[in-house]
Amino acid sequence: MVGLALRQAPARTAATRARMIATKEQASEAATLDLISFVAGGQEFALPLDQVSEVVAVPAEISRLPDVDRAVLGTVEHRGELLPILVLAPLLGLSEDVGGRPTRIVVATMRGHRIGLAVTSMRSVLAVDEADVDPVPTVIARRASEARIQAIARLEGGRRLISILAADQLFTEALMTHMPERRDERPEDVAEMATEATEPFLIVRLGTQNFGLPAMAVDEIVRVPDVLTRLPKAPGFVEGVMNLRGHAIPVIDQRRRFGETEQADTRRRAVVVRLRSLKAAFIVDEVTEIRRLEASSVSPAPSISDETRLFDRTAMMPDGSIALLIEPAELLDGTERDLLTALQTDTATS
Repeated sequence: MVGLALRQAPARTAATRARMIATKEQASEAATLDLISFVAGGQEFALPLDQVSEVVAVPAEISRLPDVDRAVLGTVEHRGELLPILVLAPLLGLSEDVGGRPTRIVVATMRGHRIGLAVTSMRSVLAVDEADVDPVPTVIARRASEARIQAIARLEGGRRLISILAADQLFTEALMTHMPERRDERPEDVAEMATEATEPFLIVRLGTQNFGLPAMAVDEIVRVPDVLTRLPKAPGFVEGVMNLRGHAIPVIDQRRRFGETEQADTRRRAVVVRLRSLKAAFIVDEVTEIRRLEASSVSPAPSISDETRLFDRTAMMPDGSIALLIEPAELLDGTERDLLTALQTDTATS
């Protein structure tokens, strides 16, 4: 199977598996492929999640390189290393003018190098059924740009197509000449790094506080619509509903619950989370990055309030700030989940 060839998922702890089960629908018997998807050149692409270490904002300062391929943006200092930045759109032969300027950098490992791919935006973290993943036809894959795509994921009845990139094929020999010297790593160093890393978290900002949400609990990240539709039967904690590709998704602003004041910000996003069989979108002021947190940076949350179950852990961020890590299953209490389930049932039958 294509998915089996792509997937080399790291071992997950029992706690991580429990959180994934609590925030995703009941898994089918078929194997799944964990992907992170993003937009470049107006199209959606993805990489296997285990090949991506994090997704960060495009830094304000990038060191430009002279006389290089137009797909080479430059280099930045990242975690003590020189990180080359490639722009994905021209790398795939797509127009850079479609979809807007890059806002995120997907940090991935390719041919033993840590590389940053500049993309327009991050889209979602997905667990895709391998039955929905097809290899690229050989006749198409012969072209250079298509050779960098190894499979196509067909979602939502074929209405959403995601091109899964072949990381090792993204480089040409010309591009490789601009890569920094490869840092030699002993096998035991790599094993230690894998043991130290925990599951990836989506880091979001509400007011002045950072929060972390397990990435596998996130279905999608979308822009908050200018106008939300109010439904007469919607419970009071629902700000409204949004139309997401034909589905009515309840939108909840958790800033009030978290004690953060509302801020007018054009970067506001709706993080679509699956809570068992329920989908809901939670408004945040900004999605900042996806980060794999080291085990040594994560601590149990102190038991000082009723919110301890919601924020079960805290994480020390590289800048010294603390992020509260959210337990997705606690985003809504039992009564709220029942009300939303009834709302979705009424909406589907109306």
